[in-house]
Amino acid sequence: MTTPDDGNFGNGGNGGNGSGRWSSQPDHGQQPRHSQQPAFGAYPAGQPGQPGQPGPGTAWQGTRQDTFWSALFDFSFTKYATPSIIKFAYVLGFVFIALVWVVYAIILIGGFASEFGAGGVLLGLVAAVVMSVGALFSLMMMRMMLEFYLSNIRIAQSAQSIDERGAGQR
Repeated sequence: MTTPDDGNFGNGGNGGNGSGRWSSQPDHGQQPRHSQQPAFGAYPAGQPGQPGQPGPGTAWQGTRQDTFWSALFDFSFTKYATPSIIKFAYVLGFVFIALVWVVYAIILIGGFASEFGAGGVLLGLVAAVVMSVGALFSLMMMRMMLEFYLSNIRIAQSAQSIDERGAGQR
């Protein structure tokens, strides 16, 4: 069966015979477009943009990992700050959610205890457990949001790396 790796990809997927169907035999009248085409997802040997090798021009400009402070204060926006600051943002959000939970738990337990006595403490503890579920949900949502942002940056970095490798092959 014709696959993207056999050199006939782009000819309609049918070996170039124009029948509009997948062919088990490639059309022997055509030469493959790329005789040394690497397998899908593989790096061409010795090409610029390959991990560990600089690409053309200002390669790695948006793909290298920078320190927290240099990424945060990069006013030229030539580097992605998200990979460097995402850990700090997660810790900061976690601490904020925990502090809000502690303050509300103290207010709830104290408020119910002063209003209802010993039964109010139990009611405050139940409310604290319910509030814990909300805090965990907030933490999960924050984590998913940060992972979404990071995945978008990684997609952009991968696309930039592919562009740099393609520019090096021309």
